[in-house]
Amino acid sequence: MLKKLQDTSSLLLAIFNNINYLVITTSKDGIITSFNRKAEQMLGYEASELIGKHTPAIFHYPPEILDRATQFSNELNIALEPGFEVFVIKSKLGFPNEYEWTYIAKNGAHIPVLLSVTSLHDNDGLLIGYVGISRDITAEKETYEQFIHSKQLLNEAQNLAKVGSWSLDLTQNYLEWSDEIYRIFEIDPIKFNPSYEGFLNAIHPEDVEIVQEAFSQSVQNQTPYSITHRLLMSDGRVKYVVENGITTYSDEGTSLFSHGTVQDITEIKVLQEELNLHNQELEAILETTRDGIAIVDMDSNFLYVNNAYLKMSGFTKEELMGKTFVGFSVPEDSARLALRLKEVVDKGFIQNIEKTCIVANGKRVKLNISMALMPDKQRILISTKDIAEAKALEKKLHDYIALVDEHIITSSTDVKGNIVYASKAFCRISQYSEEELIGKNHRIIRHPDMPASLYDELWKTITMDKSWAGEIKNIAKDGSFYWVYAAIAPTWDEDGKKVGYTAIRQDITDKKRIEELSITDRLTGLYNRLKLDEVFMYELVQSKRFHAPLSIILLDIDHFKHVNDTYGHQVGDQVLQHIANILRSIGRKADTIGRWGGEEFLIVLPQTDRDGAIKMGEKIRLGVEDYSFPVIGKKTASFGIAEFQEEDNQSTLVERADRALYRAKNEGRNRVAG
Repeated sequence: MLKKLQDTSSLLLAIFNNINYLVITTSKDGIITSFNRKAEQMLGYEASELIGKHTPAIFHYPPEILDRATQFSNELNIALEPGFEVFVIKSKLGFPNEYEWTYIAKNGAHIPVLLSVTSLHDNDGLLIGYVGISRDITAEKETYEQFIHSKQLLNEAQNLAKVGSWSLDLTQNYLEWSDEIYRIFEIDPIKFNPSYEGFLNAIHPEDVEIVQEAFSQSVQNQTPYSITHRLLMSDGRVKYVVENGITTYSDEGTSLFSHGTVQDITEIKVLQEELNLHNQELEAILETTRDGIAIVDMDSNFLYVNNAYLKMSGFTKEELMGKTFVGFSVPEDSARLALRLKEVVDKGFIQNIEKTCIVANGKRVKLNISMALMPDKQRILISTKDIAEAKALEKKLHDYIALVDEHIITSSTDVKGNIVYASKAFCRISQYSEEELIGKNHRIIRHPDMPASLYDELWKTITMDKSWAGEIKNIAKDGSFYWVYAAIAPTWDEDGKKVGYTAIRQDITDKKRIEELSITDRLTGLYNRLKLDEVFMYELVQSKRFHAPLSIILLDIDHFKHVNDTYGHQVGDQVLQHIANILRSIGRKADTIGRWGGEEFLIVLPQTDRDGAIKMGEKIRLGVEDYSFPVIGKKTASFGIAEFQEEDNQSTLVERADRALYRAKNEGRNRVAG
C-alpha cells in the first residue's frame, strides 16, 4: 500500500513539475504554498523565493479589486477568506471556468494567462487553500491583436477604395456585409438585416433581372462573375457599382458559399474612369483549445491521457490505450518523433516540437508538443496543444498582408519622411523598385507642379498628430506623372511613441485627366469658354466684395479668315496654337487665359486697372507682331480693353471690351483700344 502511495505521489509530483502549465497553490488567505517548474521558468522566480509570500508578489490587482471579489467567489462557487483579495475578468479567449489574469514576472514584465482556480479542503471538508492552474496566452493575444489591426486596416482600405465585401451562406440564406457596403447602399446597419432579398430591393428595378441572371449562371456554371449595375437610392439618385463574386462548392457539387465585392464606381461612370481595386475582407476568429496531457512508456504506448487529449484526438480512452504516440502521427513525422523521444531521455525535457496527427475522423491536426522524462525514467510526460487554427489564422493574416501589398498603393516613412516600406502597388505606379525607394525621402516622387504651400500644410497637419487627405500630383521614375488621392496619418509603436507616417493612396490619374479635358480647349490647350465663364464670374464677385480693380482683354487675330481661305484650316489651327503659346509665355500666373471662340481669346486680369491692362495688351501685341509664324510669316492681332465698374456684370464688361476691340479694328488693326 505504501509503495502504491509513493508511486502515486511520484506521478503527481512529476506531472506538477513537468506539466506545460503554471501551477501555484496557496493557503486560504493567499499565502503561496507551492510553485511548479513551469511557473519558475515563466516568472523568473525560484520556488523558494515565493513560498510563504502573499500572492500580490506575482499577481496584478487592478483598483477595482474589492468590487469584483464577491463576483469572483460566486462565479467559481468558492469561499474567499477576508484579506484574500481577488479580481478577475472573464476572458474573450477563455473557456468555462477559465479567467484572464495577469502575472508579474521577477523582471517586472506582465504576463497574461488563462487561470482556473479550485478550492482545496481537508478530510473534514474545511477550506485549507486554493490551487491555480494557468496557461500563458501572450502569443495568442498578440496574434489576436494583429488580426484586429489587420481587419481595421482592411476596413480603412475598403473605405478609401470605396469597395465593400460580402459573403452569402447559400445553405442558410444568410448574407453578411462589410461596413463599406452599408455606406455604398446608404443603408443604416442598425435598421437593416442584410439578406439577398434586401440586396435586390436596393438594385435599380431595370437591373434586377440581369443581376439575378448573372448570379444564377455563376452558381450553375461554377464560374466567377462580374457585373456592373445601378442602385436606386431612396431620394431617387442612381449609383453605379461593379459587383464581383465567386461561389464555393462541396465535393458533391452543392453550392455552399458565395462571396465577393461591391465597388462604388459612380464617379468613375460619370468621368469615364475605371479603378481596378479588388479587395476582399478576410475575417477570422482566434480560438484556443486546452492542452492535452498524456503519459507514454519508452515505446510510446499510451499509459494515461486527460479529457482534453481525448477531445482533441476524437478517440475513446480504450481506443487510445491500444495505440502508440508515435503511431498516432503521420508517417513522415513518425521517424523524427521517435528520435525526439530518445532525445528526451538524454536531455530530460524538450519543448515546442511540431508534429501532425491523424485523429479519429481521419483529419490531420497540427500539434505543438512538449515532452519531459518522468522521475522513474521509464515514462515520458507529453503536453500537446492544437495549433492548426493558429496556423490557419497565421496564413490568413499572411494572405491578407500580401493582398494589401499587391493592390493598395501604400507606404510608410519615419518621422523625417524617409521611406521604410513601399507596397508592390506603390512600386508599380512610381516605377521604382523597393530597393530604390527604401531609405529615400518622399521628395523622390514630388512633382514640381505641386505648390510648396500644399506640402507645408500637409506636414503641419501630420506633425500635429492629425490625419491629412488630399489630391497630389507625383512624378514617376521615367518622368511621367500620376495623380493620387492620399490619406496620411501618424503611426505609433507599442509604447505610444510616434515612429513615422503611413499613407494610403488611390490612383485618380484618369479622373484628373478627364477633369482637365472638361475645362480645356482641345486645339490650344487653354481654358475653354465654360471654364472662362466660371473664373470670370469668380473674379467679378471678388472684385465687388473687396473693391479691387479687375480688367479684361479681348484679343482677335487680324484677317484670320484670309489665312484659312489661303492656306487651309490646318494652317489656321497652327496659328491659333502659336497665339496660345505666346499668351502663355507673356501672361502672369494670376491671369486667366482662354479661347473665347473662333480666333478670339479672353484674358482676365485680377488686381489690374485699365492702364495696367493696356500695358499688358501692348506687350502681347508686340509679342504677336514680332513672332514669325510657320508658313504664313508675320501676323498681327487687335485688342479691346475694359475695366470693371461697380454697375458691371459679366455681359456688360465683355460688351465694352468688344466695342473697344471694334474700334481697334476700325482704326487700322494691330492696336490696343480701351
